[in-house]
Amino acid sequence: MSEDSVKIADDSAKDDRLHLHDIAKNLKVKLAKILMKFFPSTPQYTVRSLLSEVINHRSFLDDDEAKRNKILFEMAQAHYWNGQIKPFDLFYPNIPLKKVLQGEID
Repeated sequence: MSEDSVKIADDSAKDDRLHLHDIAKNLKVKLAKILMKFFPSTPQYTVRSLLSEVINHRSFLDDDEAKRNKILFEMAQAHYWNGQIKPFDLFYPNIPLKKVLQGEID
């Protein structure tokens, strides 16, 4: 068997593996699409959510201006309180909180 025929056989095997990989990938995508049709996800409307999608929800859009302003205020308030409950170290990992509180770091 010559080197050329071995190289051709190797290339052919590599092409077969790539083709099988593409088929498997396409099957996974098709299966995922089928499952998404059987188990659709619907967005949940909640004021406590920090997601901006809430303001595109039909319940928000159909409300009057006063109700929308109240919802926006509650969303801003929820966003603020969510930021307050996070530890200092999460936002400033390289700054020791103790030194900040003692006034050693501005």
